[in-house]
Amino acid sequence: MSRQLVVLDLDETLIHSCHEWIGKKPSFSISNAMVHIRPGAERLLAELSEHFVLAVWTASYGLYIQDIVKRLFGGVDNLEFLLTREDCAQITENDGYDAFVKDTRKIVELGWSYENFIVIDDKPHLVKSEYNNVIEVKPYYGSTIDEELFTLADQIVSLKGSNLKNAAKI
Repeated sequence: MSRQLVVLDLDETLIHSCHEWIGKKPSFSISNAMVHIRPGAERLLAELSEHFVLAVWTASYGLYIQDIVKRLFGGVDNLEFLLTREDCAQITENDGYDAFVKDTRKIVELGWSYENFIVIDDKPHLVKSEYNNVIEVKPYYGSTIDEELFTLADQIVSLKGSNLKNAAKI
C-alpha cells in the first residue's frame, strides 16, 4: 500500500492565535500572540500520525510558524513538508481583504498523487484542487466547547488505504 498524506492547516483549524484576551488562559504564548490549541487537536495529531504521513500548509509566515510546529508536532523534522504563505497565491476577496490560495498542484510537485493525500482546512474555498480531497472543518476562535476535531480522527483513519480523491464526501 502506498504511503498516504494528511496536510493540515494551522490557524483556525488546529489553533487560534490572538493579541487580545478572549476570556481564557492561552495554551501558550509566542512573542506577543496568545495561542489556543483547539480541543481535540493533540488527539487528532497523535491518531493521524499512527496511520498517515503528516504535513502542514499554512497561510501564516515567519518564526511564528516554526514555534507552532515545534509545539504541535515536535518540530519540522516530524513533518513530510511545511508550506507557508510564500507557497500560496495572493488574491483579493470580494470584501476587499487579501487571502492566500493553496494550490494542491504544489503537493503533486512534491511527489504525491491526488489519490494519496487529503487537506484539512477551515477555508476550503481557498484550497484549489481538481478533486474532492479537501476536508472542511469549522473555524476555531478559541471556544472551550468546540468539538469539531473529536470525531474527525476516526473519520479520516477510516479512509486509510482508499483513494483519497473524494475524501471530502465523508
